[in-house]
Amino acid sequence: MASMNDKNTDHQITVRSLLVGALFAGVFAALTVVLENRRMMLPTANQIPLYPYILLVLSAVAINPLCRLVRVVRKFTAAELLIVFVMGAVSSGVSTFGLTGQVVPVIGSLFNRHWNNDQTEWNQYVEPYVNEGFFISEPGIRKAAAHYAEELEELSTLRVELDAATARDGSESSSAAKLATQIDRQRELVADALAALRKLESKAAEKVEVFRRGLPRGKRAFPGMLPTMDDNASGYFRRLGRLVHGKRSASSLRKAIAMLKKGEDTERVNALLREAATALAPSSTTTELEKTRESLSKAENALTDELTDLRTRFANLNEEKRRLSKDEAKELEHEIERISDRRETLVERRDEVARDLERNTRQLEATERVASTAARLNALAEGTEGQTKVPELKEILTGYTDFDASLRRYFLGDVPWGVWVRPLMHWGVLIGLTYMVLMTFNVLIFRQWAYNEKLIFPLAELPEILAGADTDGPHDVPEVFRSGLFWVGFSISAFVMGYNLLCKTGIAPGLPPLDLNNSWAPYIRNSMFKGLLWGAKSAVFFTMIGVAFLIPKKVSFSLWFFHILYMVQILVLVGFGYGQNESSFPHEWWYTLNFRTAEGGGALLVFASLVMWKCRRFLFCAWNPSALGDMGQDERRELLISSWLFLTGSLGVVLMLWRGLGVNLFYAVFGYAVIMVITIGLVRAVAEGGVLGFQAWVSPFHFIRHVLGFDKAAGDPSLFAPLMVYYSIMFLDIKTFIAPAMANGLKVRDDLKMARGRYHFAVALGISVACVVAIATAVMMCYSGGADAMHNWFYTSFPRSLFARIADISKVPPTATAGGRFWLVAGGVMMAGLLYFRQSFFWLPHPIGFIMLVNPLMRTYWFSIMLGWLAKHLVTKYGNKDTYGRVRYGFIGLILGELTIVAVAMILSLMMKRNLGIDLNRH
Repeated sequence: MASMNDKNTDHQITVRSLLVGALFAGVFAALTVVLENRRMMLPTANQIPLYPYILLVLSAVAINPLCRLVRVVRKFTAAELLIVFVMGAVSSGVSTFGLTGQVVPVIGSLFNRHWNNDQTEWNQYVEPYVNEGFFISEPGIRKAAAHYAEELEELSTLRVELDAATARDGSESSSAAKLATQIDRQRELVADALAALRKLESKAAEKVEVFRRGLPRGKRAFPGMLPTMDDNASGYFRRLGRLVHGKRSASSLRKAIAMLKKGEDTERVNALLREAATALAPSSTTTELEKTRESLSKAENALTDELTDLRTRFANLNEEKRRLSKDEAKELEHEIERISDRRETLVERRDEVARDLERNTRQLEATERVASTAARLNALAEGTEGQTKVPELKEILTGYTDFDASLRRYFLGDVPWGVWVRPLMHWGVLIGLTYMVLMTFNVLIFRQWAYNEKLIFPLAELPEILAGADTDGPHDVPEVFRSGLFWVGFSISAFVMGYNLLCKTGIAPGLPPLDLNNSWAPYIRNSMFKGLLWGAKSAVFFTMIGVAFLIPKKVSFSLWFFHILYMVQILVLVGFGYGQNESSFPHEWWYTLNFRTAEGGGALLVFASLVMWKCRRFLFCAWNPSALGDMGQDERRELLISSWLFLTGSLGVVLMLWRGLGVNLFYAVFGYAVIMVITIGLVRAVAEGGVLGFQAWVSPFHFIRHVLGFDKAAGDPSLFAPLMVYYSIMFLDIKTFIAPAMANGLKVRDDLKMARGRYHFAVALGISVACVVAIATAVMMCYSGGADAMHNWFYTSFPRSLFARIADISKVPPTATAGGRFWLVAGGVMMAGLLYFRQSFFWLPHPIGFIMLVNPLMRTYWFSIMLGWLAKHLVTKYGNKDTYGRVRYGFIGLILGELTIVAVAMILSLMMKRNLGIDLNRH
């Protein structure tokens, strides 16, 4: 009985695991945002997030054995380790591609006056379509923009009528004169509407300007209680001192103001003013700071002078080297190299001194403000009539915020959160409903996939092995880390990636890094295979090789086979004269399909429809509970609740898109349906194929454009433009899509028999903490240094292209294409045929690779998947089940070796203050 209780305890989700998971979900979110935007690093760029995996490995091989050794803290069970991992992994994408990297820039960019101007005409083609409540804006701006657009349209109509009347009756006719008068009057209406709109736009632009440029000098974006990268210990404690002393001084000053208002004795008021000035005295001394500044200035000047001398010496030696013979010049090379190394060291030292000088300057400015305030208080205390001092005292009291003597500034900072409340609330509701739909949808399809179709969820199996959940025994360290094959695989990937890291650091100059992309362009440029230019390559991605070994052979074969089939199609089409190479078949992720993505899109529609049909009894069990049969009570309750939440959440998303964001009702429903189709395909690709990352280059807008056309009244961009905003934030650049991570988490929960209620609470907690921390950190960083200084793709290219794309398709609507319709239908028919005939001909390829034609990242993954498939094929052909069980540890070693070097590269990048470019962002 005791052992049974212990076993049950081992699978519990404990309170400490929830607290640890929430803590690390927040830490990982903040760290991701900071590194992404200050060091241009992408630690989370696919379905294997770096931080949760590193934490899991450290916990399994170091923290747990240490806990067992010291016997102070009980070691973490596999369930505890894995729930912490799941909380971090599911929420990992929230801080980057999954949400924050898109939603914060979009909220703060629509009314950027440098983008939204007379040339881009967003006030005609974007603002009238979207609800301003989802952006930093001014109330009523959408209505004003719609009115301006209507008046402008009326003016355009009158001009057309005037041209027709002039051509028919002549310019002197009465009808032409009447129309000319109407045009003059309409111009005045247009001018009035534009003036009203620009007044509102100007107010919105002022708010956006602060977001794009950053707060004025002297203001703090981050709360004073948080140490930042710009702080040192002295500066942090000086700030705390200014708060303490300032609050004491402010208390005396408020008493003095109250007495003045009551007309009490002037001497008592002056005593309080002196008391207020005295309270500031400890934080008003600048002597030490001025000495430090003088020392730093001298150091900076000395370093600058030495650098100037070195540059001169370097130039002279190079000039002398050119005049010498080859043998004589070699003697100078060591001296030149020594000077070059010394110069780099001096530049780094000077930059460090410059940063210290900037910190000192900021501290000195704050201290001088304190001293100035104390001096003013003392001067007023020696003045005359007190009643006249009230306005000035209030002004002085208001200025206390400028030197950190404010609880709001200390705990919240100076970010104008008021302008963010409304858009964040709107997006919060829509995002929350979306996450609820995605989570409950995963719950409802899980039983069909895991139990009936026996999907293995390789990205759930991997952390379970690393945590030791698949083995029992007395060892503190999981079995995988005690396998020699694991360390062989680890050494292979770590050696190759470590060598490239060594080359990137420049520690050993002249070492060429290994090219893991292996582009074919130089070899096929003038051959019969030139049609494959410019994307042909066979990239080696150790993590993908390892994952491919864990998945069934038929699935991994499908993933690389269909990419090969795509390349064959290109060669055939080029051979028949339809183009010169791959560039002749343009496609992009907004609304343009080529034969590849159209085939994949059509196949995805058919495949997802079949999946929905197979899962129908679970999806709609809220209406028909008897469809659940004789399932256990806990599972039955979970499915019923999930079905209700899925259906009500779906309705909520559609209503928010329609009534909230401003999407036409039909397109809200249509867009939601296509989004769910895409979700099914991407979740299936991860659950069955272990695909690490994706961008779905098929969307509701691809179908609208190629089937109907944007130039038709029913396909007018104004009807679905707001949907493009929602889609771009949640589903466009989704390398770290949250839905597959939810599916993997459910598999972990099922394997370890975790309590259902606690599991869902843990995941919701991790996502909530990550959302709040990531968005708050991103907003504060924008106000600290300006959004223009943040990651260029997320904060400049992406939001600008989003609104520009909406405007462009409204100005010149793209038409439908017969080719697009043909390939969509062809893809659907081929998928239907494949699914049907596979029931009889088992040698036909698995369909998962077919739907991945919508994912351009397969160009990077396919070759590594083929290597993993080939390795597994050989192992299973010449070995048995036990052989596979041992060999898979070697391929897990490949994954861990690369992850370790990526983590080391991140640390070295921080130390060397430059991005070394070793990460998992393969594209």
